Amino acid sequence: MVPMLETVNRNLRGGGPQRTFKDNSYLLERKWADALKDNPPKTVRIKIDNIFSGDSNSPDRIIVEYWTDGVTQGIEHYSNIPKTAPRTKG
Repeated sequence: MVPMLETVNRNLRGGGPQRTFKDNSYLLERKWADALKDNPPKTVRIKIDNIFSGDSNSPDRIIVEYWTDGVTQGIEHYSNIPKTAPRTKG
């Protein structure tokens, strides 16, 4: 188990820029599940690298590489750093 931002691993409703493989690992999980449901089932291989900085318990980045029936399907990069609210002068 790895601590992830809510927006990295969830089923987002509606459209918008976060409904892409790059921003939503849920879609990757669905793609893999669909490949396994094929008749005959495809072979899915997944490699996940968690990139940590310093003493953090949560990765800064998550890199996912995957193959279907031995053919590479891509490498996805996820940022796992929360966007902070802009500071206001006051």
